Amino acid sequence: EKLLRMLSGRTLYFLGDSLSIQQYQSLVCLARSSIDSVDTDWSQLTGLSLSDAECPYPNREHCHVTKSCATFKGTTARMCLIRMKSNFWKVATGWRDVIVMN
Repeated sequence: EKLLRMLSGRTLYFLGDSLSIQQYQSLVCLARSSIDSVDTDWSQLTGLSLSDAECPYPNREHCHVTKSCATFKGTTARMCLIRMKSNFWKVATGWRDVIVMN
């Protein structure tokens, strides 16, 4: 609840690689009861040798997150994950947004 008040009217961005993904996922899990929706963009993994156990989806369709945003119930607060390989600078940020980079 305190986090939601602090983030009201803001977006908390996690930028980076697997460490940012883990931070974002952990915080989304902790706040799951307050989350209204999560919108995730997936891309297909190519050129990597993952086993079927590591990526159980056909054609590895949902095993690489490029962007994800969680919207909270009853507030304008959001949390987003953006992988550094994607072009973050095309994302519109406001002066009140918070960016966490690794």
